[in-house]
Amino acid sequence: MTSAQQRPFIRGMRGYASILGSIWGHPATAQQLCGRFKITQRQLLHVLRQLHALGLVYVKGWRASRSHERNFSRVWGFNADGSREDAPPPIGASGRAQTSAKATATRPGIEGIAFHRLVDALRMPHTAPDLAQESGVSRASIYKFIAHARDAGLVRVADWEPNIDKHCFPMFQLGRLPDTPKPATIPNAERCRQYGRNRRAREGTIRIARALAGRPD
Repeated sequence: MTSAQQRPFIRGMRGYASILGSIWGHPATAQQLCGRFKITQRQLLHVLRQLHALGLVYVKGWRASRSHERNFSRVWGFNADGSREDAPPPIGASGRAQTSAKATATRPGIEGIAFHRLVDALRMPHTAPDLAQESGVSRASIYKFIAHARDAGLVRVADWEPNIDKHCFPMFQLGRLPDTPKPATIPNAERCRQYGRNRRAREGTIRIARALAGRPD
């Protein structure tokens, strides 16, 4: 990919979303990611180390260097379900791991922690206001993030929540499938009943998730 085809890299949560969307289904080395985005390899490695510390990316495999057959680069993948573990580095004839560089742990900042909570919430369908409540991020920032994450192929409209008026709220979730179509208008009484059922079910799920995470209501 030429420099003219490289995508701009926006720092912060939108930049994190760009990285995760890019490697979801298309794992890549740091060098390959630098070819996809306008970012230096040093800056990119800093972002990857933060995402790795948060458990959002993992080492899917190793790729031999073209210039030095004894050196291997990490191939990064998106830990979408949170259950993936790093692939062990290749072992040379000497019995030592052969890698291009030693991974240095990077402590995530406040924005990285908020992004982690946001991704955790997006493992299930949530409206934008609920995502703001779960992550502690402002609604304005959530709407900007969702628009960017959808363009990056990280988030989709998974469902629709009927409101007490004639509108439906989109519910967002991690995913690469097409958006769920907006439902047709339903009678007001049924809409109110459905809204109440969905709201109670989601509040119960949120309470369980918070209890498991050791967070108070």
